[in-house]
Amino acid sequence: MAGQVKRWAVAALAIMALAGCGQPPATVPIRDADPALWVVRDADTRIYLFGTVHMLKPGLGWFDEGVKQAFDASSELVLETVVPGDAEMGALVAELGTQADGPALPDRLDPADAAAFR
Repeated sequence: MAGQVKRWAVAALAIMALAGCGQPPATVPIRDADPALWVVRDADTRIYLFGTVHMLKPGLGWFDEGVKQAFDASSELVLETVVPGDAEMGALVAELGTQADGPALPDRLDPADAAAFR
C-alpha cells in the first residue's frame, strides 16, 4: 500500500513538473504577504525560524523586507525536507514514475482533470 502511494506521489510530481515546461510565465499582480518569522539568539548566534511555506497562491510576494533580510544575513539554510540530487530524483522517477501494466494515468483521471494536464 505504501509503495503504491509513493508511486502515485512521484508520478503526480513528475506530471506537475512536466506540465509547466515550455509555458510562458503568467503575469500575476504581486500582493504582499509576510510569513511568520522568529529570531532566536544568544551572545554569538542568531537563528531565524520561518513559518512553513508550502503551496502559495500565485502573486503573493513573501520574499521581501524582513524575510529577505534574514535570508541574506544567513550563512546556512536548513529545510524540513530532504531534496534528492538530480541523479537520485531521475532514478526515482524512472523507477516509480511509470506503470507498465494497466491504464495510463490520464485514463485514470476524470476527463476534466486529465484535460488540465494536456
